[in-house]
Amino acid sequence: MIDKRLKKNYHFLFLLMLAVIIMLTIFKDAIYILLLTIPFVYAWYNRLKLKLILIFSILSFIPSIVYFLIKDFNFLVYFVNLINEKQGFSVRDLMSNYLDNKYDPLTSSFIKLMILNIKVDESYYLYKKMISLSIVYLIVISGFHLMFIRKLVEFIFKKVPKISLAINLIIFFFYSFILNFSMSVFRVFLTMVFSKLTSRRCKGDYEFTAMAGVFCLFCFPSVCFSLSYALSYICTFGIIYVASLEIENFILEKVLMNIVAIILSLPFVLSINKEISLLAVINSFIFSYFFCFVFIYFFFFWYIWILWPIHDFITQLVFMIVNGFNVINIMVMFSFQNKWFNCAYYLLCFITIMITYKKIKYSW
Repeated sequence: MIDKRLKKNYHFLFLLMLAVIIMLTIFKDAIYILLLTIPFVYAWYNRLKLKLILIFSILSFIPSIVYFLIKDFNFLVYFVNLINEKQGFSVRDLMSNYLDNKYDPLTSSFIKLMILNIKVDESYYLYKKMISLSIVYLIVISGFHLMFIRKLVEFIFKKVPKISLAINLIIFFFYSFILNFSMSVFRVFLTMVFSKLTSRRCKGDYEFTAMAGVFCLFCFPSVCFSLSYALSYICTFGIIYVASLEIENFILEKVLMNIVAIILSLPFVLSINKEISLLAVINSFIFSYFFCFVFIYFFFFWYIWILWPIHDFITQLVFMIVNGFNVINIMVMFSFQNKWFNCAYYLLCFITIMITYKKIKYSW
């Protein structure tokens, strides 16, 4: 008989399962600390049967084991390549060539960065500048960007929710196909699918997001060693955590989301770049909706070449603003970071969230 408490708290079990894989991704030699501490702390806090915790923890190793058997083979990428060979062309290549032919190199490279996740020439320069501002995630296609597209479709078809859901699923699946099933986009598609299939059993974003993450890892285990995948889910769960606090003040909620996202992503950022901006929270708050607007604009109007003056203006404006903020940016170098510190860091974050959640939620 399954513990009755599992029905109320199993979203944390999914989160734990995903956390084990994420920690294995980066901190392989410190994984034993995670396995020996988090399951016991969680079992003690929620009074769940320890064997349930151990079962989920053991299952979380399956993707990494499968990875060593099939290596980097990805079924979805294989599917995309097969379709492209059959039809004799790639939609992504067609879009890239169209942009190169219709716009100047700067605008073309920037649009490709924003909607195709292609980093070349001038766009790679912008990418490096965004890393310096500690907000590079804003120009990497993610659920944060796609959320606005989903909300727009839902608003247009608010009287027919089934049509709204169908259109969103078609858009995100086709977009995933164009991007060779990039996890950041495919994850949003899977989350919507799971939310529809399990809406009667699950009521929270934790469950849907975690299910999508675990599904991705079991089907495409090579991403279990991907920094971008781990970073994406760490930040997503942090944002969901803040949203679940039900803060009435909109500005305060967004500021907290940025702070939590930066705190949770800090070890990942430092593993890529040993420096971090002291103005990261301010930069994130200022640029978040600006870059979402830019993404949505190019997502819908990239092919309308007659709008090239507007395309060029937005591109020039982005480069000018990013360069300007880099002038006043203050960087701090962290040289003490290591795997043991990272493991303890995330363990502390996990325990803090568990212990303080109810107190924080009901104190607003």
